[in-house]
Amino acid sequence: NTRDHTQLLEEIDTTLDSEQLDFFKNFNEDTLVSPYINLPQVNELQQQAREHGLIPEYTREFFRKTFETLNSTLRLRKDEFFRIDRIPIQITRISQDTQFKQMYPTLTRRSYPKVTFDKAHTATDSTVEFVSFGHPLFEATLRYVEKEYAEDLKTGSCFSDPDGRFNGIIVFYEGEIRDGTDTVAGKQLLAFYLPQDSESVEEINPAVIWDFQEASPTSELIQIQELEEKVGGQVRLRLDEYKQELTEERKRQVDIKKRYGITSLERLILNLDSELLDLAIKSDNGEDVKRLVQNKTEQKDRYEDEKKKLEQSCQREVTLVRKPPVFTGAIRVRSAIEDNETETPMPNRLEIERIGMEHATRHEEAQGCVVEDISADNLGFDLRSKTPDGKVRCIEVKARAERAPVVLTSNEWFRAKQLNDDYFLYVVLNAATQPELYIIRNPANQITDITQVKEVRYQVPLSEITGSDKLAQT
Repeated sequence: NTRDHTQLLEEIDTTLDSEQLDFFKNFNEDTLVSPYINLPQVNELQQQAREHGLIPEYTREFFRKTFETLNSTLRLRKDEFFRIDRIPIQITRISQDTQFKQMYPTLTRRSYPKVTFDKAHTATDSTVEFVSFGHPLFEATLRYVEKEYAEDLKTGSCFSDPDGRFNGIIVFYEGEIRDGTDTVAGKQLLAFYLPQDSESVEEINPAVIWDFQEASPTSELIQIQELEEKVGGQVRLRLDEYKQELTEERKRQVDIKKRYGITSLERLILNLDSELLDLAIKSDNGEDVKRLVQNKTEQKDRYEDEKKKLEQSCQREVTLVRKPPVFTGAIRVRSAIEDNETETPMPNRLEIERIGMEHATRHEEAQGCVVEDISADNLGFDLRSKTPDGKVRCIEVKARAERAPVVLTSNEWFRAKQLNDDYFLYVVLNAATQPELYIIRNPANQITDITQVKEVRYQVPLSEITGSDKLAQT
């Protein structure tokens, strides 16, 4: 149901932070030109933005490793913010490039005394500098890495998978779609998994790399030509689907322009035609209206010219072309099962996980929730559950055959920190015999005893999971 502005304002009883304000400022054109706001759509889009938001820890690590290679340092302050004492000259030079300066301000500062990579911090501290996409320091650093290491990506890297799910090669392609004005309409990074000793090819979310651990190099040779022959068809097919998705969105946007742009111009032109007709009658009656006729005619010509340009622009915007996909790199992933799970064979583990997902889903549905399995999207949680009152729970499900600790990936733990009370950890113990569901809301805040067992894994002990206050009634 749609609500008018008065009804909407009556329902909003909270103060919007800067991120929420930015969201509403950039909301789609149809909302801006309409006297009504579709509140459910606003809420859904805002929720999607939160779920897909860039995790601050990844930006921080990107900066830390880049600066280390340039003999500079990202220092942690006592207040948990960061300090950059010296901007490397290599990054400063990139910011001085003419093309860069056309898009971003030049880096004139040699240091940054107080930096954060988490936008939420800016709402409570106006003196901190938020560095992420769009900031000249971030963009210059990103361009430096792309320039220096783009070719190195094609030589490959090695990783290990602590969960033991992957053992093979993952190849990455960048796809680009342009419109009739040769402007980039969209870019997409695609990843395809080729298991060892198998001819199958599976498209996966590129973000899965966050869950892998860096491993020692291997002497294995990767034949890029053979890989492209195996996955090339699927890459092109996926990009064609992406082009279709963009086309549908562009058509929606163009339809808005036609309804509120071209239609308005047509109405103005019709009004001028009517006025010119009246002036013609006055001229026939002997009135001197030459100057008025000239002004109205010129005005009509301008509107017709603008209408023609807008129609041509609309046509170019929906005329999309897929550029040839570009091979960006490949990684070799080896299986490395967690020590505490070596006694459980992979098929049994997958069955236990399936039981856990089903148990968690039934619990949600019993409360009238609409549950969606999004585990394949690798967003840091498995289920998106919408309650009857419209609230969304982001649920990560862990299952164990008996009573044992659980392990979170860095992606899951960081997302829990980001989503706070909207993030839930559902742990199903004794899944093989008599499943017990334990629920921890906002685990990043509630769990105090957590151990980083590997670079990309965090172990939650049994004592933090069990408890009468966490046991769900089933």
